[in-house]
Parts: sequence; C-alpha cells; structure tokens
Amino acid sequence: MSDGKGDQALALAGLIQAASLVAQVAKTGLLPQDSFEACVTSLFSFDPASTSEVYGGLQGLNLGLRTAHEILTSGGLTVHGEVLRYSLNLYQLERQLTRRVDILERIAAGLRNSRKLADQYSPVDEKVLASIGTLYTDTISTIGNRIQVTGDVRHLQNSNNTDKVRVLLLAGIRSTVLWHQLGGRWWHLLLQRQRLKADISHYLKMH
Repeated sequence: MSDGKGDQALALAGLIQAASLVAQVAKTGLLPQDSFEACVTSLFSFDPASTSEVYGGLQGLNLGLRTAHEILTSGGLTVHGEVLRYSLNLYQLERQLTRRVDILERIAAGLRNSRKLADQYSPVDEKVLASIGTLYTDTISTIGNRIQVTGDVRHLQNSNNTDKVRVLLLAGIRSTVLWHQLGGRWWHLLLQRQRLKADISHYLKMH
C-alpha cells in the first residue's frame, strides 16, 4: 500500500465521519466527543506533518474508518444512504468552492481567529463552535445550494446543535479538499472500492 493511496483512505474517512456526525446530531442531539473533537481539530490543522495528524491521530478517525468500511462492503450503500447523501453534497460544494478564492481566503482567516479562541478555551468550547458556525454562514452558505440537513426539529432548533452541524459540514469540506489533494475522486468509491476497503482495513487494525 503506497502512502499516497493510504492517505486517500484517511481523508475519505474524515469526510465520512463528518457526514455521519451531522446525521447523528440532527437526529439525537448527541455526539461521541472524541469523534467530534477530531473533526474540529482538522479545521485548525494548517501545516500537518502527516494526514493522520490532521485529525489528531488514527484513534480520532475510528468512527469514519468503520463507517467507510461498512459503506464499501456489500449492502453498506443502503444502510448508510443518508451519510452518503451528505458526503456527496459536501463533495459537490467543495468543487464549487475551489473556484472561489475570495471565499477560501475568508475561511482561512476566520479559522485562524477561531483557533485563537480554541487555544484560550478548548476546540469544542461553545464560543469556538459559535465562531466557526458564523464563519460557515457568512461564507459557505453564500455559494451554491444549501445542504438540507434532516432530523428531529427539537434538536435542529437548538442553537448549539446548529453550530455543531455547521462546524461538521465545514470539517467535511476540509476533508474533501484534502482527499482531492491526495488524488481521491468520488468515482473511486465504485471503481476502486476493493483498494479503498483494503487500505481502510489496514488502518482499523492499527488501533
């Protein structure tokens, strides 16, 4: 397994994890803290030494790796249909975003400001999440079609949950950018499924 191909699998797992957590918080209002923190951490990883470092190590990507493995297994496409829908929406949004250098620059500047808050409090502090949520609204929400998140209205009307959803959507876009930089493409999920599955299995055995 080449490092480049293996890194594609990690970035894909990051995208799948973010999409999976969007579905979870929208339906239940709850999130596994370690998985959520790994997604938030990825937004503040500006100059990582490795792909796994983007997420704070392999352990933080466990949910994404497991879910991606299930998706690539027979029947997984049906079971995780909603996660795949969010993932595809994020993929399409990222493609639009690459043509908007002005928006990318605003996002980068905004995340650096949010990182200062994260250093002062914690990456998942409500103040940090609110700042990233506002950044998402001011930038990503102004381009293309908005991603329709479905779930329990009681949870979606909670402002803290709304911030978490926006943070996760931005984290999903960040992983998609990384996936593309590493040569990943959406059609790989079909035509290179066995290779991706083998790479993901490799990482699952490492922790």
